[in-house]
Amino acid sequence: MAFSQPRSKANTIFQQVDYRQFRQHLDSISAGKVKEKNFETMVYDRSGKLQAIVHAAAIDKDGNCFPAQYFVLTEVISHTMPEVLLAA
Repeated sequence: MAFSQPRSKANTIFQQVDYRQFRQHLDSISAGKVKEKNFETMVYDRSGKLQAIVHAAAIDKDGNCFPAQYFVLTEVISHTMPEVLLAA
């Protein structure tokens, strides 16, 4: 079973955040559907807009460990979590 490599932290649509910021974002939205595909879990709001992604922790065939990664919409960060933009 092959594991994908972690994604880059740089993205124009989603920003990588720590677990605390991810949970803070989930608490601020009305979560609708949660969908899973391969090693990712996508969280949608009630209107069907993708709000957050969790890339699962993994271990590849060589024993390299990759921690879970948390992503939220960049547009949300600029309004609700400005400290994340300052840290980037």
